[in-house]
Amino acid sequence: MTEKSLENARQLRSSMTDAEKLFWSRVRNRQFENLKFKRQQPVPPYIVDFFCEERRLVIEIDGGQHSKDADAKRDVFLSARGLTVLHYWNNDVLKNIESVLSDIKNHLSPEKGPSPKPSPDGRGLSGRIQIGKITGAHGIRGEVKVTSLAADSGLLFRKEGVFTAVDGGVHLKLAMRSEMKPGVFITRIDGITDRNEAEKYNNTALYIDRDDLPETDDDTFYLSDLVGLDVVTPEGKALGRAAAIHNFGASDLLDITGADGKSFYIPLTDDFLIEVDFDQNKVVMAEPEVME
Repeated sequence: MTEKSLENARQLRSSMTDAEKLFWSRVRNRQFENLKFKRQQPVPPYIVDFFCEERRLVIEIDGGQHSKDADAKRDVFLSARGLTVLHYWNNDVLKNIESVLSDIKNHLSPEKGPSPKPSPDGRGLSGRIQIGKITGAHGIRGEVKVTSLAADSGLLFRKEGVFTAVDGGVHLKLAMRSEMKPGVFITRIDGITDRNEAEKYNNTALYIDRDDLPETDDDTFYLSDLVGLDVVTPEGKALGRAAAIHNFGASDLLDITGADGKSFYIPLTDDFLIEVDFDQNKVVMAEPEVME
């Protein structure tokens, strides 16, 4: 680690944003899950906002100044080193820190909740697809915030504003009330009328059956259709198998399991995604450069 990296980290610690200060106040000194977090930790050539070495976890508190392309490139670099990166917006931290901490806990202990990964059955076959998530209660009358994970947010409310979600076998009926911001909706869960009941559904993943999605033509596909395909480079080098799709706040990432059993991410952007061949059961992607 260079002296310049250390000096940059010291400067960033002295100029933390309000959101970063609030998050730090809740995780420092092992307050959260008895885990040790470091702030403004150098991971050359980058400096990450918060780092937990025990769980190989990076937390980024993002403001409007962040570039999605730059974040995606950094996420690939970090994931190649076995780190998991989670992104949260400043406003989410400032307005609902409890939901942010609960979401982090979910990622640390995925066995305690339903898997967010879509079924690896392949294109056109049945399986559950996560298309949204309840991210917190809203107001005092039982409404909740729902974040869409689909490019077409209308999939959440296909039938006259009502969507039936499945989470661990529980069927929820959601009615949209208003759009809070692009991709984030205020909704009402059928039968829930107060905030205490609504809070029980924080971080609930919302699924639909793959067969319920509208049909696509030959030139289009759902990202979830990539799960289960072999991943190769244009030169034919085998990279592994597509295990899941993730989005931690920067861009959609393809989670790939290599031959050695280790996972890594490649952004699902035009720079990396070259071709999808369902007949050959493969997706062709450019191999990201690993910076040293």
